This record gives sequence, C-alpha cells and structure tokens, in this order.
Amino acid sequence: MLPSNKIIKLGIACFVALLTIVGLVVWDGQSRVGGRIEVVGDTSPDLNEKETDADEEIISAETFLAVLIDKDGTEEILLEKNKDMRMPIASISKLMTALVASGQYRPEEVIVFSENTLNGKGLSGVYHTGDSFYFSDILQTLLVGSHNEVASLLAEKVGTAKFVSIMNQKTRKLGLEETFFVNVTGLDTATSSDKINSSTASDVAELVRYLEESRPDILSVTGQKQFELFDVNKKFVAKIINTNSLVREDDLPFHIIGGKTGETPRAKQSLVTVVIAPCGGRIIGVVLGSQDRFGDMKMLFRQVEDSREWNCGI
Repeated sequence: MLPSNKIIKLGIACFVALLTIVGLVVWDGQSRVGGRIEVVGDTSPDLNEKETDADEEIISAETFLAVLIDKDGTEEILLEKNKDMRMPIASISKLMTALVASGQYRPEEVIVFSENTLNGKGLSGVYHTGDSFYFSDILQTLLVGSHNEVASLLAEKVGTAKFVSIMNQKTRKLGLEETFFVNVTGLDTATSSDKINSSTASDVAELVRYLEESRPDILSVTGQKQFELFDVNKKFVAKIINTNSLVREDDLPFHIIGGKTGETPRAKQSLVTVVIAPCGGRIIGVVLGSQDRFGDMKMLFRQVEDSREWNCGI
C-alpha cells in the first residue's frame, strides 16, 4: 500500500494531466466533440469580423428617413425610423423662412440692417447697422451660412409675428400637418416648456421635395460650398462657408444637390440632404435629434446604396 503523501502526489499529477488533455480540446471558448467544434462560452458573434457592419447600423438620430423620388414622381421609403415623430428642427426652419421671404422681396430689392435686428441671439458678427445688401445676396447668407440675424431682418418688412403666421399658413397649404413654427430662426425658446419650431422627418422631406420641384432656385443655393458676400456698393464683406460640411466631401455615394443643417441644445443636431439617385430621380435624407448629423447622414446614404441592386438599365 502506498504512503498517503505519495497518494496525494499521484492524485495531483493525474489532475494536472487531465487539465492538459482538456486544454488540448478546449481553446478560445470552443470545445471539439466528435470532430466538430461547439461553442461552450460566450455565444456572441465575433465582433472583429462584423465590426464594419455593426458600425454601419449605428445611426444616432432619434428619427431618420431616406425616401426615393423616382423620375416619374413616385415616392418610395428606403429606410426610416420614427419618421412621423415630431421633433425640434432648429435651423432647418430657415428653408421655410427663405420660401416665405422669396414671395415678399424682389431679387434686386435692397435690404438694410437695423440696430434692432443686430440685438438678437446667435449672431454671426458679419453685419453692422446700416449695412445694405440685395435680397438675392442676403438670401444666400441665410441658407449657406444659416445667419440668424438675416432671418430676423427678412421678417421686419411685415413684422415678425405676421411673418411667422405666414410660415404656418404655408405649412398647412403644403399639407405639412406636423410642422409648426414659433420663430423665423429655429433657435430654442426661452424655457424648455415653451413651444418650439418642430416637424417630422416625413414633413421635412415633403418640404424639401416641394422646394426641389417648385423652387429649385432656393434649394440650389444650399448646395454651394461657400459664397462671397458683397454689399450694394460692391464692397467685399465676408466669405460665407456652408454649414453643411458634406458639400465639401468627396467620399459620399451620391452627388449632393442641397440641404440644410440645424443645431440647438433642445433640437440636438439635424440635417436634411437631397442627392441624385443612381438611376435618376432624387433621394432625400433626413436626420433629427442626432449626436452626429454628418456621420449619420453618410451612414444613411451608405445603407441606402447597399439596400438594393441599382439596375438602372433594366
């Protein structure tokens, strides 16, 4: 009979040998049984292999929409999330401001900045009291630079309250039932309980479709990379850079026609962009309540590109 200490040592040796054998058939969370491999630990997929796909699926926006407007005018929703949820839209509001103002001013009409206009919030710092510009030029600063004082200036002709009322009348005429404006800029109101300029991804897309079809002169302005502003005396004032950085990027799957940005604390980030569809027609992308509007829009368009075979000749 073996001494007890030798029995213990033998038992330990056997246990170590057993662990070695198990280690040969179990590795990286897998066990080999009967010639096949079975997962015995974490059953989640290999994130490294799916990293690109996972990234493409992460759109931070609370609501988004991609809709195809075919050459014959037919609409087809390609991708969407909460497309009918009302959200603050911030400076996307200026598309309606521009539309209403274009019905009140002639392109060559001279507009002068007042002291009152330059006492508002969110000023660009470009303008001074008494500065004079043609409406056609100042409209571009509204849409390209998203200048809040320009929006306020354009409303002075009829008065801000009446101008906002006309904006809301226009929304009803266009059938934008979930769109409502309280100011001409899209800036947040004084308190979080106050009403705010709001809409849905669906309504924003419809507004942009209307502009693309009925007022392409307005939408085309938003596709510029930059704009050089001169006053009525042909004095250079400023170079206005488009707030939509996507117009300056070359890695997008589609060519941009135009669009509009927005950002406030309550609205977070927002963006609407119109692009040329692969087989003709237009694709309108909208993201609202985003943490990264440009990244979200690029992901949205990449997913649209991958969502189907664009067999244009068939």
